[in-house]
Amino acid sequence: MRVAFLLIDGNVTGGQVVAHELMRGVRDRGGTPLAFLPTGGPMAARLEADGIAVARLPLARSYRIDQARGFARTLKGARCNLVNTHSLYVGNQLARLAASFARIPLVQHSHIVEHYSGRPSVARLQHLIERGTIKIPAAFVAVSEPVRDQLIASGAPAERVSVVRNGVALGPDTDPPQSPGLTLVCAARLAAVKGQDVLLAALALAPADIQVRFVGDDLEGGSFRSDLERQVSDLGLGERVEFLGHRNDLDELLDASDGLVLPSRDEGLPLVALEAMARSRPVIATAVGGLPSLVHDGESGLLVAAEAPAELAAALVRLRDDPQLRRSLAHAGRARVAREFSADRMREQTLAIFDQVAR
Repeated sequence: MRVAFLLIDGNVTGGQVVAHELMRGVRDRGGTPLAFLPTGGPMAARLEADGIAVARLPLARSYRIDQARGFARTLKGARCNLVNTHSLYVGNQLARLAASFARIPLVQHSHIVEHYSGRPSVARLQHLIERGTIKIPAAFVAVSEPVRDQLIASGAPAERVSVVRNGVALGPDTDPPQSPGLTLVCAARLAAVKGQDVLLAALALAPADIQVRFVGDDLEGGSFRSDLERQVSDLGLGERVEFLGHRNDLDELLDASDGLVLPSRDEGLPLVALEAMARSRPVIATAVGGLPSLVHDGESGLLVAAEAPAELAAALVRLRDDPQLRRSLAHAGRARVAREFSADRMREQTLAIFDQVAR
């Protein structure tokens, strides 16, 4: 089987890491994965280092039918049997058209609950094209029930939508550092939907020995990072916050931390939460998207409401003040990942869908 994987860009994100795991699964079974990315970057380099063929596919963020026709010709020329997308509205919709033109089945892998553009004219166009192409995919993979529900509400046939939760390999089972205060990692692209501004507001309400290291880039031009840096200055948090940008050593950063905090306004099922739990690090997260299916409040992590700085600050203090709670959440979270969120389970369930669609 020759499977074309369409990724959203060349950055390392949770969805890209899931796609990489599936590429390995295809290869391990004797198939050929082909990765198509609109841009180069660290994800492209990671795939190439793993021996996976990478091709640039310059899909502009605009609805141009010639882009879909060009991708269709590429798919046919590469003799692909299946297309698997890990993208957003524009990429998914163009890939649907391309697969239809090439008469190749497509499996859409949806990682988040998507929202139309804030510009009314663009939103109307997105809605129109979504309705016109939503029945093209032979199957949909949703990482959580909220993502599944959105796909069905958008018109995807319910019988074609399967929930396959993300999975990761277990890391070391070690206790969080027993250091004074609390140092947490917040790993996500810098964007309003990820809620870093809410975390800064919470940090201003919390004691000075609670610190946060932000990992991730602003992928939308840099304006949100500038807003966050201005907020740090206004709140006097300069000694308690670090912006580390993209890092290839997230595992080491998690190991050196007391845990992970995800203040998102919306989510699918973030891979970084699984990665932290798999390495025995407690997670504080908002109760949005698929996070409640992973983090059980007080058992395998702490959940707070979205956009609630005071509630988030209280959770930060609770974790700081109770080392035994940190240990119990960490080990329970790791056990939960081992039981229900393994990489092998995710890979086998998804590849079974590939087999069903491609035969």
